[in-house]
Amino acid sequence: MSHANSRNFKLGGLRRRNALHPHPERVTSELFTSGVFFDPHDAVQVKYEMLRRVRVDGLSITRAVKEHGYTRPTYYEAKKAVERDGIVGLLPAMRTRKAPNASTHCANGPLRSVGRTIKLS
Repeated sequence: MSHANSRNFKLGGLRRRNALHPHPERVTSELFTSGVFFDPHDAVQVKYEMLRRVRVDGLSITRAVKEHGYTRPTYYEAKKAVERDGIVGLLPAMRTRKAPNASTHCANGPLRSVGRTIKLS
């Protein structure tokens, strides 16, 4: 697979998993602009590095959010998620289809309960 195809494949995967940074062009951190490992499109990677820069390197929150293309509220949400769930907390929730609710109408009119009790054991 060529580098361009590999890159497009990765971006597609990030998009499908809702893990694409909304503004990768705003990421100015040198790690993301000078190398091939760090990817400004990868929201999980950018958020983790933003948190690490504050906690380990002592960077101010204001500077960290600016260099990583996020806002202070996003920083605090990410920090809380990592404190609660570890790095897994940075993974975005998968979008799922919502089941139709009771007000869904079918071709013959609204759906109604059949009046039976289902016993769960």
